[in-house]
Amino acid sequence: MPPTELPVLITGETGTGKELMAQALHNAGPRAGRPFVAVNCAALPEGLLESELFGHEDGAFTGARRGGRRGLFERAHTGTLFLDEIGDMPLHLQSRLLRVLQEGEIQRLGAAAPIPVDVRVLAATHQPLHDWVQQGRFRADLYYRLEVLRLALPPLRDRAGDLDRLATALLGQSLRRQGLAWPAAEVLRRANPPWQGHSWPGNVRELSNLMDRLAVALRGAPSPDTVSWASLADLWPRPSLVPARTTPGSRSNGTAHPDERATLARQALEQHRGRHQDAARALGVSRATLWRWLNQGPRQAGP
Repeated sequence: MPPTELPVLITGETGTGKELMAQALHNAGPRAGRPFVAVNCAALPEGLLESELFGHEDGAFTGARRGGRRGLFERAHTGTLFLDEIGDMPLHLQSRLLRVLQEGEIQRLGAAAPIPVDVRVLAATHQPLHDWVQQGRFRADLYYRLEVLRLALPPLRDRAGDLDRLATALLGQSLRRQGLAWPAAEVLRRANPPWQGHSWPGNVRELSNLMDRLAVALRGAPSPDTVSWASLADLWPRPSLVPARTTPGSRSNGTAHPDERATLARQALEQHRGRHQDAARALGVSRATLWRWLNQGPRQAGP
């Protein structure tokens, strides 16, 4: 993507590296060297998110910082503001954000006068925003304002050709953090990780964490020749029990026996560490459907 000042909507599953891509777009653009400020819209309560974005004046609300506080828009002035998980922003804040994009000014909570800001906005989401616009869950005018340019990041399971290259780069960083000047490609060749068949539900983030664990496990060895590579077997992910995605006509999406669907649902929950939303997304169903499948399994007979 050539350098530009235009907004970009970055889409992709959780863990595909959307913030890293936003940082790369900032660094490659005309605002490189100026502030890059990131906020996860899903990580903050609604009231706190509003204060974080726009700032507040002294005494604007109970608990407001004495003397007021600059918001993220002001801190990103002349640079880039990255709004991660924009789909989780409440509708009334979407209206305020749209006004900032249109007018180029913000108003702190409790303030009477607006403050001009010069900010490029990059946004990211793993949600189907186009569908949410149709359902009234996301403002259409804001959606089209943010989606001037769109960048879709594919999941790691669809990037099999990049897996070794990404793993080598990530492991190199992890080894350096542990003080090991070992060639990452050689380490991976010797380790021979058995990750074929794994669907990488955590995407690049999962791979990065795995490389961190490998580097930590190697920290006490004086050289690669002294490592018992077979002892690292517990580090590697097991082949995925749950398909990475399903299609509307597949057995796991509706025609399977109820007991089979319940088994798939339990396996998905186990794989995603109890996170119902991630498990439902991996199965290609809604959270309500996931709950229904869990309740369709065999019940223990009473005494």
